[in-house]
Amino acid sequence: MKKKHKGLKILGIVLGGVLLIGYVMRVFTLNQKYPQPQVQTFSMNEWADYDGIEVKVTQAQIKNQDFMMENQIITTAPAPGRETKVLLITMELKNSSTETAQGRVYLTEAESGAWNNGVAAQLISNVNKPGISLSAPMKSGESKTVVLPFSINHVQMTDTSWAHAESRSYDLVLGLYPTKKIIPLQITY
Repeated sequence: MKKKHKGLKILGIVLGGVLLIGYVMRVFTLNQKYPQPQVQTFSMNEWADYDGIEVKVTQAQIKNQDFMMENQIITTAPAPGRETKVLLITMELKNSSTETAQGRVYLTEAESGAWNNGVAAQLISNVNKPGISLSAPMKSGESKTVVLPFSINHVQMTDTSWAHAESRSYDLVLGLYPTKKIIPLQITY
């Protein structure tokens, strides 16, 4: 019996070693095939190419729940412990090409350290002028100004991070791969 258990242990160790080697080789192969992205940084008020159009961030603000209620960005206050703030990014879009372009700015993300979030679709019509679309095709030479809302929810952060949510540094991420395109935001109040 002892020889049988000893043989199973050895087989288990060998099998585990083979699986570990296979895993390491797979990770190495993927990292060679898909290297880390290069980072391209744009400043606010600088034009950046994005999805066939040019974009420029002109303003970034963080507003609290009271502001959102007063301006009817939200209509009901969240429950205690589920407080929210909103990051409002004003962006100019222009199509400088000779063809119609899509310019899907609703696919952008905001990030700050480990926190990130996509555009809050339910708030788009509440923060933009009537008729503004984040996904409508833009004709050649067309330009428009849009506001991108990003929800910052208390449940997404530790209490310490939440207490300093307004003073954190935020970036707008235009793309992740093969080039990570970011715009560091200068928050105004």
